[in-house]
Amino acid sequence: MLRIAVCDDNRPMLDYLCDKTREVLKHSCADFEIIPFLNAEKLLESCRCWKYEIFLLDICMPNVNGFDIAKAVRASSSNAYIVFITSNETLVFESFDYQPFYFIRKADPLKMEAELEQTLKRLLRHMKKYHVFQLQSVRNGVVPVMVSDIVYIESCAHYLYYYTFNQDPIATREKISDVCQAMESLPLVRVHKSYIVNLH
Repeated sequence: MLRIAVCDDNRPMLDYLCDKTREVLKHSCADFEIIPFLNAEKLLESCRCWKYEIFLLDICMPNVNGFDIAKAVRASSSNAYIVFITSNETLVFESFDYQPFYFIRKADPLKMEAELEQTLKRLLRHMKKYHVFQLQSVRNGVVPVMVSDIVYIESCAHYLYYYTFNQDPIATREKISDVCQAMESLPLVRVHKSYIVNLH
């Protein structure tokens, strides 16, 4: 499940961001959850128990701000995607320290809506392309493999063989039907009872 944390200390803006995000994701992502936070402290507390793949963060908030959240996120997970959404455009260069996926300005509501939609769609495409599987190889233990590196997957007896650009086939002991379920939102398609191919 894709988990998205949205944090803004303005309730109408928080509700809008959650609603818009839900609207975009329901057409592109089958399994997701959006969790709203009115203050940064609650979000940081939640991060101790839950993992979030995407953070939509206001920057200017009292006590703990969006940069504080981003700093904590980067300290624990370099793989999370951060999108800053703020009315203070002067912070755009300072935001680069936290490697955000994008910086959206609130100044123009219509432009903000278009930017949010485009950013979310682009982010989903990016995540699908660079999604990493932790494969349990029968020979080498856990092997991380990016979706974009997989050419095709072959089922043979009780094993799956992952053919990639970068290395010899990786053998795992699993069912092709289980892998299909895990990959249903990715550009990997079962074209035969024994083969899954990368559409890209």
